Amino acid sequence: MKKITVGVDVGGTNIKLGLVDPQGNILARSRLNTKSYILDKKKLIAAMSQAIAQLLKSFGLNASVVKGIGVGLPGLVDPLRGVVIFLPNIPGWKNVSLKSYLEKDLGIPAFLENDVNMITLGEWKFGAGKGAADMVGMTLGTGVGAGLILNGALYRGPGFAAGELGHIPLN
Repeated sequence: MKKITVGVDVGGTNIKLGLVDPQGNILARSRLNTKSYILDKKKLIAAMSQAIAQLLKSFGLNASVVKGIGVGLPGLVDPLRGVVIFLPNIPGWKNVSLKSYLEKDLGIPAFLENDVNMITLGEWKFGAGKGAADMVGMTLGTGVGAGLILNGALYRGPGFAAGELGHIPLN
């Protein structure tokens, strides 16, 4: 039975990885220096895949116990197509099919989303917003961002990814 989820937070300085159980407990963590690969997206994707595989191996796990990989990225993402549209802090990341690369390399389903939306989802499911029908998640770092849960669903404004996405239910 697949029980573990791999969480990946892609940042301009570091990529943070974790293995998470169904209750939201972090079982293991690792980190990858983004700057070492920042000029070559293929090397960065390969390093990310290797870091995920190594994290699983170091915990004595293989892909068969992984439900999926969730990747949060600091920019515009099309979750339906699994494409990074644009990352402002990592050069060369325009229209990158990260989902397909990860799934091909690791044989594990992958899901991409904006990092602030991912943080908001995590807080809604396991943290400060647990049980709320509506909530706002905000971040302040290199940039400022916000995610919005309305009526138990992640809200995406009109026009995102050519109108493909709107109100995404979280069940």
